[in-house]
Amino acid sequence: MNIKQLLQVGIIFAVFLTLILHNMKTEVTETVEICDNEEVNIIDYKLQFEQLAEANNKMKAKLLELQKEKESNLIIKENITKKKYGYLVDLASKDFDSLNLRDKYRAGLYIMAGMAKKKYKTIPLDTLDLAVAFSKVGYLECKNRVGESAINKHSDARGVWQWMPSYRKKHGVPENIYSFELHEQLPYMWQYFCHKMDNQYTTPSGGRLDHSKIKSWVDVYALIFAPRFADDGLDVQFYKSCGGKCKNKKRKCAYHGNQGYDYNKDGAITKRDIRDRAEAKHFN
Repeated sequence: MNIKQLLQVGIIFAVFLTLILHNMKTEVTETVEICDNEEVNIIDYKLQFEQLAEANNKMKAKLLELQKEKESNLIIKENITKKKYGYLVDLASKDFDSLNLRDKYRAGLYIMAGMAKKKYKTIPLDTLDLAVAFSKVGYLECKNRVGESAINKHSDARGVWQWMPSYRKKHGVPENIYSFELHEQLPYMWQYFCHKMDNQYTTPSGGRLDHSKIKSWVDVYALIFAPRFADDGLDVQFYKSCGGKCKNKKRKCAYHGNQGYDYNKDGAITKRDIRDRAEAKHFN
């Protein structure tokens, strides 16, 4: 091989080597670009995730705000303000075992009201109004007392909702129910409420209770005081005076046994009488 041929071979080899080196540089550059892009993409995804998380948190905060606003609007209804009764909602959201005895009862009233709203969907009262109604029933019946003072010496009604002997016997309410703590009586309150809502007749022929007409606390109270008339208007007459015929009898008639409720002293007890007297004396 002469010099000319050697030079030609050398030139060809040099060109080939140059091409190889150029390709290697291109591959390295592309690799670096790909890696850089992946890093950028990872950063982009992380940023997007953080933005989504932030947006999600803002959405949750807005929903919570709207929920609180809705609850507040429900609470401010028929003169029942959150300032006065909103604590029932707060108590119901706490750990039950951490509450004291009185607060367990109060929280239980709200929980029971929620159960009632779920079961009896046509009741116009919202959950808080219904919880307050349950509370007022207990107060009017026996001032929320526990012990011997929760026994009516005339009728032998016992407990926070003053269960009568016939009802206790038929529905398995313990004879010593009066000694139970208030929150321990809640299952029997729930049992009684459901029994009346499901079975109470409203006419001699057996008409059923219209749940959509249980519109106020006094309607709920009527489920205990005079169940037949629970879905009637405010002027329905519960009991009328016997004219003194029960004066010398061992047990008074229904009117004279509850005469204090005759707010306008007209010889009859109406739903309006009970509402007006209770609100004037106890709930203002």
